[in-house]
Amino acid sequence: YTRVGSINITGRFRIDLCLYSVYVSISGFFGPYAPSTAGGAIYNSGYVTITNSTFINNNSVGTGGALANVDGVAAIYNSTFDGNRSNKEGGALLNQQGVMTIVHNTLNGNRATQGGGLANNGLLHLLNTMIANSIDGKDCWSAGPLRSNNHNLIESGNCAPVLTADPNLGPVTAYSGTTFLRALLPGSPALDAGDSAACLSTDQRGAPRPNEAGCDIGAFEGYITTLAPEIE
Repeated sequence: YTRVGSINITGRFRIDLCLYSVYVSISGFFGPYAPSTAGGAIYNSGYVTITNSTFINNNSVGTGGALANVDGVAAIYNSTFDGNRSNKEGGALLNQQGVMTIVHNTLNGNRATQGGGLANNGLLHLLNTMIANSIDGKDCWSAGPLRSNNHNLIESGNCAPVLTADPNLGPVTAYSGTTFLRALLPGSPALDAGDSAACLSTDQRGAPRPNEAGCDIGAFEGYITTLAPEIE
């Protein structure tokens, strides 16, 4: 049968300080699940806000490996999407005829046939976000309007970012926070490269922004010099 999302949202929903992977529960929902046909973790046709959260290794046999926003409104802040996969568009995120706002997020190592990190066919606001290291499908694909497209680092695709370089990221671990994310390493082009007008007051861990001269792009503020072990 057709299944959309481990969480299927038609009203209003907020997710904060959450790790969502194929082995983690949210508000009574528990994985692992068989891959969904749209939205490996979340299918939204209502209103969803996601902050300070991590989505790792979610899978959709259709679109939106972590989140499929279809005719809905989605706002995502200070969150990490790593290793998610879809068999069609949007390895981590799909925006289909909806409105999506993405600020200070890190999308890394996701995969899809099109838009390995992000596929957009709606209205998109994209700020201070990095999308990189997608395994297939290029990092970002958009056929809809990018109403805001400020100070993003996107290695490949057609989303016209300010920066296209390798972000130079550390392994996935907690870094003294409550959720897993990827830190910036010394020399990362994301350091101090964010838009100050869109700078959030803290990063995904709750560390203050900016750390130095300016806000950093992505979910992590600052950099580390000692690598921590990657989570299994």
